[in-house]
Amino acid sequence: PVKMGLRNIEMLHRALGSPMDDPNITIIHVAGTNGKGSVSLKIAKSLELAGHKVGLFVSPHVASFRERMQVNSQIMSEEDVVSLLPKVFTACEDHGIPATFFEITTALAFLHFAN
Repeated sequence: PVKMGLRNIEMLHRALGSPMDDPNITIIHVAGTNGKGSVSLKIAKSLELAGHKVGLFVSPHVASFRERMQVNSQIMSEEDVVSLLPKVFTACEDHGIPATFFEITTALAFLHFAN
């Protein structure tokens, strides 16, 4: 069954110290039925070429889980996954958050972008 709502990701975001609430971070959320990945990639690349530091979170991945999370076109390193993912799991366990795979991946991206 599909789990609706934002309760888990909101709780998880708070448990991780609200990394995306930094006033120096601007977020662009691309929504819709088709073309989200293409539009997101074009926006990210345009901003990167204009000199901005750009985080990109896309789903699904094609070849590697780590390609879902990129900063300036560089996919998240294995080392960053290994160091940050336990923080997400610990937050879920400590706060009783039954997060889905997508929510855990989103939280991992939040931490990666905050670094």
